[in-house]
Amino acid sequence: GGGSSSPSGGHIEQDLGKMSIKGTSVASTTKGSPVASQEIKGKSSVVIPHKSEKPKGLDMSAFLSCRETIDSNKVLTDLSKDHVKFKGILIERTHQLRLVRSYWVKGDVKGALVKLIDTNNRSVQADFLKNAEKQMQAALNLEMSRELLPILKSLLTMPFEGYLKTSLSYLRFILKSFSPVIISTLLAQKKSSLVNPQFEERRTRCKECLKWFAAAKPNIEALSTKNASIQRDAVEVLDLIQALIQA
Repeated sequence: GGGSSSPSGGHIEQDLGKMSIKGTSVASTTKGSPVASQEIKGKSSVVIPHKSEKPKGLDMSAFLSCRETIDSNKVLTDLSKDHVKFKGILIERTHQLRLVRSYWVKGDVKGALVKLIDTNNRSVQADFLKNAEKQMQAALNLEMSRELLPILKSLLTMPFEGYLKTSLSYLRFILKSFSPVIISTLLAQKKSSLVNPQFEERRTRCKECLKWFAAAKPNIEALSTKNASIQRDAVEVLDLIQALIQA
């Protein structure tokens, strides 16, 4: 059940060692480079690919205005301006993920989920769920799904594509796995006047799951019409929710 997986250990720890501005890696210009020999003046005879796995030998000064000078002190100030804040965020994320991981590596999926909810940090929640997706989905039951749904709903309100894809993936899995149980439980009639505690607990879980699916529906509807990159996933999840609500 996923006890040996550590989805977040190296992933976040590496972040602390990569605190640099994201951009294109370009090596120094070298003599003899076919690209380096090209001067960028208006039109260039060389088309530079948007993505590449090796340096292109570009002369970076060609991209600057002839009258522009660089103040190295100002550049350093700008780069380090938010360094302390950013480092604090990464340290907090690492601490929270390590706490969740401490339960996960022991095979305590329920405990890991509880700690994940307690973090109340969407970045941590999205990061963990994405990296533990296969193992987490294999361990999910109806009760854990009910507890996970509020997190999935909150991730749908974020603007980040990775968060949205993670949420939709889990929603699709939960709907496909537990819709039959939810429908049969909610439609079941009591066969006697005797109280069945287990049935009532399952019925309560099913009602709460249905409530959260209904709450997430408007967010998913918006994604199904506005975000082309995840439109297919959103439409599929929306169809599953519609089928569950109308059953």
